[in-house]
Amino acid sequence: MIAATRWLLIGMVLVLAAVGPLGAELAPELAVGTFHCDVTPPIGHLLYAHPLKTVEHPLLAKGVVLEQGGKRYVLCAMDWCVLSGGAHTLLRRKMADAAGTDLARTAIQCVHVHTGPIIDTDTKRLLAEIDDPPKYYDPAFLDKVAGSLAGAVGEAVANLKPCDRIGISQAKVDRVASNRRIMVDGKVRWRGSSGGRNPALAKLPEGTIDAFVAVAGYGDGCTSYICTAQAFKEGSYEPRASAVGPGSEKVLKAAIRRLLGME
Repeated sequence: MIAATRWLLIGMVLVLAAVGPLGAELAPELAVGTFHCDVTPPIGHLLYAHPLKTVEHPLLAKGVVLEQGGKRYVLCAMDWCVLSGGAHTLLRRKMADAAGTDLARTAIQCVHVHTGPIIDTDTKRLLAEIDDPPKYYDPAFLDKVAGSLAGAVGEAVANLKPCDRIGISQAKVDRVASNRRIMVDGKVRWRGSSGGRNPALAKLPEGTIDAFVAVAGYGDGCTSYICTAQAFKEGSYEPRASAVGPGSEKVLKAAIRRLLGME
C-alpha cells in the first residue's frame, strides 16, 4: 500500500507540474476530485494463493481526477495483488470513459497485497484452452469492479473543485519493509515476505528500499486532503501483520493541516 500510494502522489505531482506551477501561483482553472470504491472479491473467490474466507477489511480502489484546460487525468491505486493484460486495459478504459478523457491519461497501480486477487483476462483466455484448467478469477466480479470504478470516477468528475495549491510531505519509516535480496559477507541472502519470522533474517538491514511514506493536501486554500481516509486505514504490506486504526485519521489530517500552515 505504501509503494502504490507513493506512486499515486508522485504521479499527481508530475501532472500538476505539467499543467502549472505548485504553490500559491497554481493556475486557478485547475480542478481536483477524489474517488474510492470497494473492489473486494466475493467469498470463495481466489486471492493470491487461497480462496477468500472472511473479510476483515475491504479492498479499495482509491484515486484522484485532475482537470485543466479541458484535459483530465485519472490516477488510481488498487488493493489488489496483480492487475495486468486486458484486465488492466479494461479498467483504465472504464475510467477514461467515465472521465471523458483519453486512455493515455489514465493510470492504475496495484499495491501487490498478498490477500488480494490476481486478474489478467489474457491468462484467463489461455487457461480456457486447456483441459481441466486451474481455478482463476470470476469474469462477473471483474465486470462489477469495472462498473463500480467507472461510477466512482464519474462522481469525482461531477464534484471537481478548484485547486489553488498542493502541499506534500514525507516521513521515513524504520524496519517496516526490506529488500528481498540482502548482501551479507559478499553473498546475496534471500529474505521473502515471511523473512521476519526468522530471527537471523530479521536482524539484517533493510537493504535498498523506498523507506518513505508520503501524504498530500490539496484544494482551495488546501482545505481538502487525500491518502488518509481510505489509504491509511490499514498500513502494512500484509494486512494481518499490522493495522492502523480508524482513530489515526484525525491525527493524520491534523498533521497535514499543520504542514500546510492551516493551524
